Amino acid sequence: MGIPQRQVVCLLLLLCIASAPMTGLATAQQPDIVQEHWYHSYLTLTADVQSWEDDYPDIVNLVSAGTTLHGRQQWVVQISDWSMDSKADGTAKEKVYIDGGHHGNEHLGTELAFLTAEFYIEGWAAGDDEAVAVLQNTELHIMILLNADGNDLDSRWNMNQVDLNRNYDHHWTEEETASGDGPFSEPETRNNADYMAANMVDADLYVTMHTGTWILAYPWGFTGDMPSDYELYEHIRDTIHETIDADLPVRNANAGIYPTHGTSRDYGYGIMGYPTFTFETDDEQFLLGTTQALSDRLSTELEVMRYLIDNVWYWRARLNVTSLEVTAGDKIQLNVENFGHASTANASLQYVNPTGEILWNSSNFSVNATNTTKVTLDATNLSLVYGGWFQLHYQKRVIDSAQWVSEDIPESNLTYVTASDITGALSPTTVLVLQLSTVPLIGAILTWIVRKARRLDRDQEDEVEGRWPTFAWTLGAAGSFGGVITGAWYLFSYHTRILGGAESLVVLHVGMIVVGMGIGATIYGTIADRFGKRKEMLIGTALVNIVLYLIHPFLGLIPFLIISTIQGMSLGVVRLLFSMVTEIYPNAKSESIGLMHAVTWAIASITVLLMGKLYGDYGFWAVSGLSIICIVVAILCVLNIGSSLQAFVESKTVGEGEKLGLNPAKWISFKSAWPPVILLVVLSIAIPRGAVVLNSPRYLEYIGFDIAFTSVLISWAQLASVVLVAYAGYFCTRYGADSVLLWAAMAYCGLWTAFSLGLPYWLAALVYVLPVYGFLVVSSDALMSQHSTLAERNRAIGLASATTLLGQGLGTALMFSSLSFLESTDYSQVEQFHWAFRLNIPLFILSVFLAWRLVNKMSRQSKAAILVEAKATPT
Repeated sequence: MGIPQRQVVCLLLLLCIASAPMTGLATAQQPDIVQEHWYHSYLTLTADVQSWEDDYPDIVNLVSAGTTLHGRQQWVVQISDWSMDSKADGTAKEKVYIDGGHHGNEHLGTELAFLTAEFYIEGWAAGDDEAVAVLQNTELHIMILLNADGNDLDSRWNMNQVDLNRNYDHHWTEEETASGDGPFSEPETRNNADYMAANMVDADLYVTMHTGTWILAYPWGFTGDMPSDYELYEHIRDTIHETIDADLPVRNANAGIYPTHGTSRDYGYGIMGYPTFTFETDDEQFLLGTTQALSDRLSTELEVMRYLIDNVWYWRARLNVTSLEVTAGDKIQLNVENFGHASTANASLQYVNPTGEILWNSSNFSVNATNTTKVTLDATNLSLVYGGWFQLHYQKRVIDSAQWVSEDIPESNLTYVTASDITGALSPTTVLVLQLSTVPLIGAILTWIVRKARRLDRDQEDEVEGRWPTFAWTLGAAGSFGGVITGAWYLFSYHTRILGGAESLVVLHVGMIVVGMGIGATIYGTIADRFGKRKEMLIGTALVNIVLYLIHPFLGLIPFLIISTIQGMSLGVVRLLFSMVTEIYPNAKSESIGLMHAVTWAIASITVLLMGKLYGDYGFWAVSGLSIICIVVAILCVLNIGSSLQAFVESKTVGEGEKLGLNPAKWISFKSAWPPVILLVVLSIAIPRGAVVLNSPRYLEYIGFDIAFTSVLISWAQLASVVLVAYAGYFCTRYGADSVLLWAAMAYCGLWTAFSLGLPYWLAALVYVLPVYGFLVVSSDALMSQHSTLAERNRAIGLASATTLLGQGLGTALMFSSLSFLESTDYSQVEQFHWAFRLNIPLFILSVFLAWRLVNKMSRQSKAAILVEAKATPT
């Protein structure tokens, strides 16, 4: 159309406008007659959008996405109720992106973008319920005029004669007419894409507005294939036809218009992942106004836009887990309902710890649009931690570029199934009853142990004033320290896991603690042999532990690892109490050591039971509080030790010329040749114990026992051990500590070899609670006591503990290395433990062989000594 023709058309338009009714939506910026009939230029649009920002600051923000080639601003009108940062329910607002005017001469597309903004702005001002609801729950970002340069020239192209809707970086091709020198060669398209990337990543609707025909077109334009989310587009099509206009074509752009490449519509869907539409409003181009009012002419298009915006919440997958049944170490069953009208193809369930680290991720599953799905997931490698939670991780739509979302699953929707639930033998109520009933039972056993200790004192042939009170206070101190040590042993490593430590790091931490205790026991024993001052060391260490427990809850992962390891070393001081009782009852070393272990393990059973429950309910502060109470009781007991036997407690047994120095050979040097051999046997048993036994509670949790029930198992194991340990000394006296060591090694190693091969969880739990280990501890302590002099006693007892704990540390290091390697395999967590356990079976066999060799040699030496004595006796 030439210039003269345009002048004629404009004159005719003015005559028509003069007789047109002065009605319409707009009242603020320009007279209705102009607003409704005359298309915007860059200047009039700038005046209008700036007026909106001035008149409605509560809902309108005006920003520029950038400038055109000739420096004109690409205004974006941001519309929402900005007094609300989120929806009323606290969730994020939906986001809608709209642009118009890619082609400068397609004025009706620009005007539809303008009318959409105007509807919600003026509707909000008038208190319209629809507009108010939308702006409270949605952000509208509308770039009304993208190609301001082309608009002023009434041209399709920009100033470089580029078709901006062929210039996007999605299947761009130079074969398209006027597609530019390359993708995003023009500032107008680059600015539009940058605005999307910076502000609209999580948008759930994008509509780009044009003219040329009458159609609502969805992807793709570059191919005739249907989009991945065809269900969503077909649902929208059907609803529009049923409720708005049955004649409006809603279809694939390639077939509905013509093939195109590099369009903003395909870019928005293929690259940004939005559900996108091209709204072609009319075939009119090259005119500057309309005789029919815009609000009437575009009424159907505006109604469609209102429908798309009002329902934007549904234009994605909206997954809701209605039930989640968790069987840790086995499977998870969940029911998922999709409220959205888009499907998702790669949803997964994730388990997250309190620091946000993903500990477990399920296999992927699909959920169709507006559908309910039941899913069963493999959870053999799932391990639950305190404070962890489940979340759904999925893409909003099927298209690969769709945004990923992670949504927490409410705790109220979860059901946890434990091993006891699977068998039907134990309910959560039964577990609670068992927990509560164990405490008074252990209390009764403690009373029995004290009476047994009193009877031991009465059976002594010599009478020493103050010996019984000293023994009683020593038992009390050992028991109180035992509670602290057990809590540290089991819950320090568990807390490491809660702080985000990997499973291999947790195992390493166990090793660090036990090795630290062993080193500490040796150091304290050596100092006591040299200087005495056992009470001072016990009290000083106790006070230091109080301070450490007060700061533990504030520590992160690495500081906690370091300080708790140092604390483990300090707790080795408890072995001084064991050397004390061998001096209180020199003629009943085995029995007194057995009773000390019995009391220590009894108190430990109570504390680990309580700490497991308290930690699960209240966190580490509860553990600190209970531990500090135990420490205070230990201090009170230590203060009373030796009040009537002061010379015994403060004795120094090593002369000035007997310093050990730093020579390791001297540390294990004794007047008898047997202590190093005994320590070798202890070491051989301790290594597989550290690898298998110390990590078995964690394994039991993996195969189905939750932490509360695991704490019950630990208490049962301690309880059973307490009863037999109290008699272990008697067996050592009657049959010989060396024989008891051999029998116990055979039983212990045989049972745990079977455990390592893999047993059903109830049999595995039975192996765990069988009280064999106590016989190993008492017999090894008794042997070290029998084959050391008084001047070597503190060091001997300390070394027995050190060797045990060093071996356990080596075992945990072996377990750490094994798990670190196995974590990189496809094995489940349960299978990883199985294979790591099996590596220790040869070590169990070796320890039995060494115990047999020790007993055999001791027996030969004893027989030889009897023969020598018999020969020396006169006939």
